Amino acid sequence: MVDCGGTEFEVHLTLAARDSLQLGPGKSVWVVVKTHSCHLMGM
Repeated sequence: MVDCGGTEFEVHLTLAARDSLQLGPGKSVWVVVKTHSCHLMGM
């Protein structure tokens, strides 16, 4: 999950991408959303 100041995004990526980007808990990231990959869910 990525917390964006009160809004959370569930992010899916491969383990290889995670490792290549050196991602881990507490790291700062930029989230870029591809609109054709975006699914809006009812609350």
